[in-house]
Amino acid sequence: MLIDFFKDFKLTESDIVIEKVNNRLTGIGLVFLNTDYEVSQAIKDLDRKHLGSRYIEVRRASLDWFH
Repeated sequence: MLIDFFKDFKLTESDIVIEKVNNRLTGIGLVFLNTDYEVSQAIKDLDRKHLGSRYIEVRRASLDWFH
């Protein structure tokens, strides 16, 4: 579960959004962190790690990404 993957950051379930299309997971999720420092740390510590058998990419999202 993503909340466990980001255990070093103070997250709640409402800080995580998982994308679904036709009620199926797409493999894309968003995690809302509290500060720019936490974002940088998450990228440094977690990018390209595995969650079970899944490869995880951690990137900084911007509003442009949603258009």
